[in-house]
Amino acid sequence: MLDHLRLRTAHVGGLSLGAGIATRFALAFPARVRSLLVTNSSSAAGLPLSVDNILMRARSIEVTLTQGMDAMAEFAMASNPNVAARLALDPSSKDEFYAYYRRLTPVGYANALRALLAMDHITERLAQIRVPVLLIGGDRDPSLGPMKVMHAKIRGSTLIVLSPASHFANRDQPEAWNRAALEFLARCDTGARGRRRARRR
Repeated sequence: MLDHLRLRTAHVGGLSLGAGIATRFALAFPARVRSLLVTNSSSAAGLPLSVDNILMRARSIEVTLTQGMDAMAEFAMASNPNVAARLALDPSSKDEFYAYYRRLTPVGYANALRALLAMDHITERLAQIRVPVLLIGGDRDPSLGPMKVMHAKIRGSTLIVLSPASHFANRDQPEAWNRAALEFLARCDTGARGRRRARRR
């Protein structure tokens, strides 16, 4: 995509599985990444999944492919701690979850879960990341523990914990999330301009 758009570098980031993909991109193509922004992600930390998590994801694949997305939404709300924490903060988000899952295709969602289960363990490689890194977590998100591990591994990284916030911190605290992300990106761009000016002298 960067080549197609003729962009040499970009700020890279994501939420949950998307952040796991973004982190692996930063490791694979460090010269193309200006900064890394990780939100609510255990997969970005690259730790092995717990047995309970593996079983829950495997059951999610089965429900998705045999019963459809409404059944998957109901299973997630009952069994996925990431979703349960969001519901505890905002019970009205139940309709939001139904709408979210209905936008997905069963095969596409099942394949995303398979990709999550197959992700490599990159924890010991995180120290190789040299670009600015912002980690945004929620105080009630099960992913916060792995994100703290990631913060400890990446020198100079910043961890911001929003409260009260679940695995969907950008939805629970949108103004705080936007402010943290925009300030981080602005600092990265200001720093990059300063380094370019210094090289010209």
